[in-house]
Amino acid sequence: MAQVKVTHEFNATADHIWSLIGNPADLSTWHPAIASSQVENKQRNCALADGGEISEEILNHDDNARSYTYRIVQSPLPMRDYVSTLSVEPRRSGGSSVTWEAEFEPEGIESEQLRAMLGGLYDAGLSALATKIQ
Repeated sequence: MAQVKVTHEFNATADHIWSLIGNPADLSTWHPAIASSQVENKQRNCALADGGEISEEILNHDDNARSYTYRIVQSPLPMRDYVSTLSVEPRRSGGSSVTWEAEFEPEGIESEQLRAMLGGLYDAGLSALATKIQ
């Protein structure tokens, strides 16, 4: 299994950050690669800005822990067995950190290449999130 993990720090409370990203249906409101996202019966469907589609299953959603885990059911990405967690933690020095991490099995692509692609997607989303925090 390959893994990727990206963490960004923010000068906003964990509760505030969670209010922006804690609802899986709101992914398209802060991630520039996602044109639309909706959740129904623990199934999230995302239309990508490039026209692709991703279907996911929300495995766990915990507002108290400020975390949710999902797995990709169908995707144009060259991988299988993808499970990812998005979580928000308060920092002792103030503010918060957001971690987006995943495990997956690459298919037809080098592990490092896919790790770089996913890391870039996570980084782009969390960088865009920073622009929404005022």
